[in-house]
Amino acid sequence: MAEIDLQGSLAAIPQPHRVALEARLRQLNSARLENRLDKTACIREAFNEIARSFHENGERLTEEALASRIPDIICNWAIASGWFTIEEAESASFYWGLASFNYRNPPPIPPPGARLGSHLVQDAFRNWFMWQIRGRIENWRAEELTRGVESGLPKPNQTGATEPGGGGPTRTEGGPVVRRGRPEKIPKASKQKALEVKNDGGTNRDAARALYNTSYPTHQQVKNVSSMLRNYKRTLSEHKNHKG
Repeated sequence: MAEIDLQGSLAAIPQPHRVALEARLRQLNSARLENRLDKTACIREAFNEIARSFHENGERLTEEALASRIPDIICNWAIASGWFTIEEAESASFYWGLASFNYRNPPPIPPPGARLGSHLVQDAFRNWFMWQIRGRIENWRAEELTRGVESGLPKPNQTGATEPGGGGPTRTEGGPVVRRGRPEKIPKASKQKALEVKNDGGTNRDAARALYNTSYPTHQQVKNVSSMLRNYKRTLSEHKNHKG
């Protein structure tokens, strides 16, 4: 099997996240080559990895990102990796959209007219592809909503812009006023849990999960861990000395 040139497939991902993402996607490709994952599972797991990379890069998972940009990246990667062939995408998949046809006299295959990644594919192929990841799109919509609640970010609309209202305080539905730009107040219990994670040999990302109570901390949240835990340990030390 020839070496896969994937830089073009991942061109939409900024460095240094591209290298880390390529490593994770190559692990998926290894599972596919060893028949541990079928191509549908690979497509869905690739969606998870790319969406997670967007999160780590601090990028919002807008509807455009979920329904267009990420599927485009997956398609380019999948074809480059051989999860399905360009022949399937451009021609053979035409017959998938037909309820029935005469195999001895099949209808002519029209030129592909649907865009997916850097390829023109049959409408039937694009429909099949998007059907496979519909659950992943919905899952990451939920993750983005959770992330917005945790960080106090305004909710993105369909174009990725935030809801109108300027930079002043806003009120989430049924919730307290959120003043943008103010640092997030972290409960002491979360700081203690994050400190225990680090003391047990965990990474900053592991600690960030505990600190911010999220499965997918952003790149900035991971960067914040060292300074926040350093300040927390200083506070603990000062409190101990004061009691002594």
